[in-house]
Amino acid sequence: MKIEYAVQMSCDSCVQKVKQALSGLEGISKMDIDLASGTVMVDSELPQSIIKDKIETTGMRAVLKGYGQLGAAVAMLGGNTGFSAGNVKGVIRFVQEDANHCIIDGEIETPPNTSKIPLT
Repeated sequence: MKIEYAVQMSCDSCVQKVKQALSGLEGISKMDIDLASGTVMVDSELPQSIIKDKIETTGMRAVLKGYGQLGAAVAMLGGNTGFSAGNVKGVIRFVQEDANHCIIDGEIETPPNTSKIPLT
């Protein structure tokens, strides 16, 4: 299964750290890391959370963008334009699991001294 993550990478050293972290996992058949787009794409049957956690051992944040063969969409809250221009404040993901089921998952950053609330 193809799994895609957005990863906050800023240099070639970041790419090497992600590559090294994922190379230690059995079950990844292919890996493509693109610094310019900030994406990591893997082919694996491992649960996406295991791969995400392994990427984050590098100190970089990883966000699931999509997986599977049907389709996925990501809505970014904040960013370069719009009302909340600036840093990304959250991400909502829509993943088509099969013809009848769509998984909606997200994370929204909260103000300091407030817990993060995952949306599932």
